[in-house]
Amino acid sequence: MENQEPTSTEQPTTVDTPTPAPVEPTPAPVEPTPAPAESTPTPAPVEPTPAPEVVEAAPAPTVEAPVTTSTTTTTTTTTSDDQAASSSKSPATVTSTPASPSSTKKDKDISYDLTKVVGPRTYGASLKVAAFIAEGTFKRWFAGHILKKNGITAMLNYKINLPVTSYPAEPKYEGRTFQFKTYSPKEFLQDVEGIAKANADAPNASNTVAGFHRAYTQGTTDPLVVGKTFVSLQKASDENKPSLAAFVSVKEDNVLEQARQSQERWKQGKPKSILDGVPVSVKDEVDQQAYHTTAGTSFLSKITEVKTNDAYPVARLRELGALLVGKNNMHEIGISTLGYNLHFGHTRNPYNMDHYPGGSSSGSASSVSAGLNPISIGCDGGGSIRVPASLCGVVGLKATFSRVSHTGTYDLCFSVGHIGPIGATVVDCAIGYAAVAGKDDEDALTMIQPEVVIPVFQDIPQNKPLAGLKVGVFPDWCNDTTEDINVAYKKALAIMEEQGAVISEFKLEKLNYIRLAQVVLILSEMRTSMSKFMGKHRTDFHLDTRVSLSLMDDISSSDYLHCNKIRTYAINQVRQIFNSVDVIVTPMNAILAPKIIPGVLSTGESNLSDVAELMKFAFLGNITGVPGLSIPMGVDEKNLPIGLQIMGRWWEEDLLLYTGYVLERELKFKGKPEYYKPILDNQVQP
Repeated sequence: MENQEPTSTEQPTTVDTPTPAPVEPTPAPVEPTPAPAESTPTPAPVEPTPAPEVVEAAPAPTVEAPVTTSTTTTTTTTTSDDQAASSSKSPATVTSTPASPSSTKKDKDISYDLTKVVGPRTYGASLKVAAFIAEGTFKRWFAGHILKKNGITAMLNYKINLPVTSYPAEPKYEGRTFQFKTYSPKEFLQDVEGIAKANADAPNASNTVAGFHRAYTQGTTDPLVVGKTFVSLQKASDENKPSLAAFVSVKEDNVLEQARQSQERWKQGKPKSILDGVPVSVKDEVDQQAYHTTAGTSFLSKITEVKTNDAYPVARLRELGALLVGKNNMHEIGISTLGYNLHFGHTRNPYNMDHYPGGSSSGSASSVSAGLNPISIGCDGGGSIRVPASLCGVVGLKATFSRVSHTGTYDLCFSVGHIGPIGATVVDCAIGYAAVAGKDDEDALTMIQPEVVIPVFQDIPQNKPLAGLKVGVFPDWCNDTTEDINVAYKKALAIMEEQGAVISEFKLEKLNYIRLAQVVLILSEMRTSMSKFMGKHRTDFHLDTRVSLSLMDDISSSDYLHCNKIRTYAINQVRQIFNSVDVIVTPMNAILAPKIIPGVLSTGESNLSDVAELMKFAFLGNITGVPGLSIPMGVDEKNLPIGLQIMGRWWEEDLLLYTGYVLERELKFKGKPEYYKPILDNQVQP
């Protein structure tokens, strides 16, 4: 969660302020309270747009006839802590209406309106100047200018006559026709033989759950050796030049004690599950016994106690015997998709150590990619699981909103935040999901969910496994990427057609306003979460974080509610699209992992343009709450991974995992990280 979103502009513009739009997730942060406040903050000094449009309901997107892909077309062708906000634990107040459109605009008249955000990459002295202005005498002018330049003013003045949707809590769709064999999480986790068969051809078999379980069963190693090896390899990864910096804290005694207990269970022939003794890491936004939860900050560990209870997903993993090896690094308060951290080190991308890993679950994706553990638990408020998974060549699942409990997770962005696994393979991701998903009595939002089901992967047909699957694509949106990504995306679509899928085109109206509304929602919620620390600890934050949080000061509660009306508008459109298609397939990012330049290592950076491109396909899932899966497709000439995203209807993670498994099997991704130290191939002596 915790997470971050970039923003976009209505027209390409260069911000002519002393520095570029600060902060990664979005150009213009904001901070309304999550619920209407008793006293309304002063509205932002922004200029209203002339004659705003009035929209009564979202248009019903028309899904066009199936299209056949070819290599020559350009449409669909081949190629957190103790201060958890109480609002997140209360039943959702959701008001969403059917998309009974009053608009007469036809699908063919809907234009693609996302434009590239233009702004210089700012770091060093210029970023310091930006922070000084954003927090000083001219802060209101600065904020108003940034909001207008990046299109947020126009979005906030867009007249929309729809109810507020406070949380994206949607019922399960009952009309799905694409069916396959599934079983419960318990049945899945007990099916050791089936999991081993499903993952038999994994190129990274030495860093899979099945690989660890096989090694324990055959007696070629034991959990204590694995625990000692992890500790050794993790230390070496920190000492590497440059440091991998995937972890903020690893408590050796704690890891080895868990390992001894697991070893004893294996000696007695009584492992708790397929996860018993398997290394699993946790993003430092999620509570784990014996550790602080810092949310990537330098000060929270100094003013809060060590956790004595696990967060809900961590407790579930512990019950299954997972070897919980430590807390992963993350971008400070999850406010950027770049993934750096000045307090705990710049996490590196194992595929190319000179490039960013993506964020904000940067350490989670990096540690899995480097072979230190096959599963990590991340959080995603605007791509923070899917983006780093994509950039690091691993698999990431953002489950449906409230599918995984937030009990014990720092509430950084309570209405757009999601928890989910990052795994070495789709099957590993499914194991992580099966372990942590489900109802939690302490989190009321989880209680509306239908049962969790998992595909029987080993029974997926070899011939035409996607026959009858209806795939939706928005060509203008999905082709708006670099050439390498576009070629890989079209190849993936061609494979889906070869495997029986039917591809249809759709369009989304006001996509830019939807993106900007997501920006306001996540950043305003982050501002609310951090407001109690902005007095004493303001200067302890990253410069880019300070700029973003300062820009949020003048966004009102009515602005926040307005963005929740746009959320309703987005949900209405997405619901209509999913009446006609089973999944939406997009690239995961519009660019590949940005390079880390030396100048950012001491001050961090604001890189609005790249952040917006990294998040171009992520924001829709967060504002609407639909699940999304990122899988690797290939690498470019710099060995930078290219990711594909599959989004589905609310609660249909099983279909995403099924489709992702088929694509993983057919794409045959065999990327090799530059830094790869799998435990089973590098064991220390007992």
